[in-house]
Amino acid sequence: MMIFIVNTKMMALADAPKSWKDLADPKYKGKIIMANPSLSGSAYSQLAQMVQLYSWDVAGKVIENAIFVPKSRLAYSQVAKGEYAIGLTEESRVYSQMAKGFPVAPVYPSEGTAPRLSSVAIVKGGPNPENAKIFFNWRISKTANEIQVKVRGKRVVRSDVKARGNMPPMAGIKTFDYDAKAASANRDKILAGFNERFAKKN
Repeated sequence: MMIFIVNTKMMALADAPKSWKDLADPKYKGKIIMANPSLSGSAYSQLAQMVQLYSWDVAGKVIENAIFVPKSRLAYSQVAKGEYAIGLTEESRVYSQMAKGFPVAPVYPSEGTAPRLSSVAIVKGGPNPENAKIFFNWRISKTANEIQVKVRGKRVVRSDVKARGNMPPMAGIKTFDYDAKAASANRDKILAGFNERFAKKN
């Protein structure tokens, strides 16, 4: 899930953006860092969510406000290090920086954020179907999902595997119905819209 990371030494949480729409406020110009959506899948999801929620009315203003970097990890690590006050990043990254002692806090956008799922599948007609089944069954097992939580800090869909200890329960997080198929189908069009607005940044 895409949320905001805020450096609490640079900005009080009370003053931080509370919503995707808030990111468009001119008072945050130059204080927001996000990855370039042309280079990062997670950043593309952030942009596509804003476009889905508000069209370009808000997304265009966020582009004007934000500083763009080539790698997703910079969007949270630079906030943790105090280079920027606000970053757009994946939920687990905020909690990993908190666990390392950095003065950061998560903000879940008030309109909701989109749960995006990763998947595993067996390639039809692949050369080693029996080995593929063994790996597949292991990958969806409780053990493998516990490893994912421990190593990567990400939430998993198995109800018998808990999220990392410092994450809030999923039941308390507002989400919205993100149209991933439309985001994929319209990727070229949305990125063209981003590039056009990015080229006109002041």
